[in-house]
Amino acid sequence: MKKLEAIINDEYECSKIRKDKVTVTADERGVYIKVKGYSCANSDEIIMLENYGGKLRLHIWADIKEEDPSHTIDLEGAKERKVKCI
Repeated sequence: MKKLEAIINDEYECSKIRKDKVTVTADERGVYIKVKGYSCANSDEIIMLENYGGKLRLHIWADIKEEDPSHTIDLEGAKERKVKCI
């Protein structure tokens, strides 16, 4: 498992001192994003990127009380494709 940690600053209100510690981990199942102080019912990860049936899907947990993601986004529309120009 690979791991990356970073501190992100508040880009909206620079006068605030709030900084969030973000940890990104990756393994053969997907990429997981964890932010200190945030979680969901069954994990510390609040964002997950996975390959499901050959398509990338992004899962987001917006509610700490829920086990299932509040949003699942199929990223197929963001896939780069060769476009023929006429």
